[in-house]
Amino acid sequence: MNRRVTICLAVVALMAVAWAGWAEQTWPKVAPDNAVGPDQPFTFAVCGDNRPSGADQPMPPVYLQILQAINDTDAQLVINTGDIILGSTDLDLMNRELDDFVAATDELKAPCYVAYGNHELRSAECLQVLERRIGPSYFAFSWGNCRFYVLNTYVPGESGQITGEQLAWFRSDLADQGAKAAHRFVFLHAPLFSPMNDIGKRHWGDPANLQELQELLAHSHVDVVFSGHDHYFAWRMVDGVQHIVTGGAGAPPYQAPGALSIHHFMLVQVNGERLSIKLVPMETPQVAAGQDEDENEGGAVVLARGSKGWRVTEAYPTEPPPDRDGKKWYEPGYDAGDWQEAALPLGYKRGADVQFATEVADNGGDYYVAGDFTAPAGTETKPLLLRLNSDNGAVVYINGKLVDEDPAALNPPGHNPAYWNRTVGIAPGVVRAGQNHIAIRLANNKGSSDAFLDLEIAEK
Repeated sequence: MNRRVTICLAVVALMAVAWAGWAEQTWPKVAPDNAVGPDQPFTFAVCGDNRPSGADQPMPPVYLQILQAINDTDAQLVINTGDIILGSTDLDLMNRELDDFVAATDELKAPCYVAYGNHELRSAECLQVLERRIGPSYFAFSWGNCRFYVLNTYVPGESGQITGEQLAWFRSDLADQGAKAAHRFVFLHAPLFSPMNDIGKRHWGDPANLQELQELLAHSHVDVVFSGHDHYFAWRMVDGVQHIVTGGAGAPPYQAPGALSIHHFMLVQVNGERLSIKLVPMETPQVAAGQDEDENEGGAVVLARGSKGWRVTEAYPTEPPPDRDGKKWYEPGYDAGDWQEAALPLGYKRGADVQFATEVADNGGDYYVAGDFTAPAGTETKPLLLRLNSDNGAVVYINGKLVDEDPAALNPPGHNPAYWNRTVGIAPGVVRAGQNHIAIRLANNKGSSDAFLDLEIAEK
């Protein structure tokens, strides 16, 4: 059976009349089967990774723009590929973040279903909250002539894979209801294939499980697998199955070879055997957090490598330091007076063949580092570069604003040595003339062989 599949990587002309079949949202979602007849054409939208960059922060403005843009199409349903909130093991905080997500997403005219991501699924208790408030852990439904599978790649104890009862259910439904459909779509958070996997910064939880799952997808003639997790757009065909990474709904963009670093959503039109899959960008492509093409070392140095006057804590390997006087660990004015005094570089290495200005103990997890630096007059108007050396990943705040979030910091086991040295653009105005505050989470895996941090801020 021949199928026409069109991939359009350009701005789609958004339709002016919104589909009015769904007047309002109802949470949690219950997926209706066959909401439109099998011979009726229909459209659906896909987006993901709309989480904010900080706890208790509102939904990113670009996510609200995406919701409005979807409303301006004839999309009859929306699937979110996960990381809908920043997430926390503090269930009160998690519920407040879910309140923000639901309030924003209620503006959609079409029903929205969610494939849970690692940010919202930080514990088994978090899953219970999500199932109560948003919907099931994984499920399937039919719409028109299609079968939709919304999977969970972060089932507690089975992170980064599809296995156990979920895999058995998925295999059974593909052979039964899936075989009756003209098209089969899969939605999950962690991508099986992604440019970041190619350069060693990500990986599927288990290679054998990836191979088993991909063979099942190909054997069952799945048309498209939509994933998120990586904050960009990427596409590839594997054994006749399209794999689309769509993580551009609001979180800070990432950059990797072969990926389009841009906020966006996907629009899929189904008409019988024909599929049209369109990328809808919200802005023009740009160099994203994680890399900068300008590696010029000639600009004036604002904060030098090997600097002194830092503070570091080894006391919070799995959770961030607690708020103090209403301030978070990365905000200016946070009292880090009881942290260890430090100079850069800092770290440890088993075998001790590398010398550090400050040696830290192997605490089995993350380290938190904070310091102040002074920038000369005029700095606030200039674009700057952050040159960061970290093993494993690092998350950097300047004056309370997130300026770099290495994806390896959120996705153990980290990245390979080729990515330890990274250059990130800092927008004008983030660093001010006078005193500035910088705070860093150095992510390090339990049992890792080493930890390392040094950095420089210089004029571009």
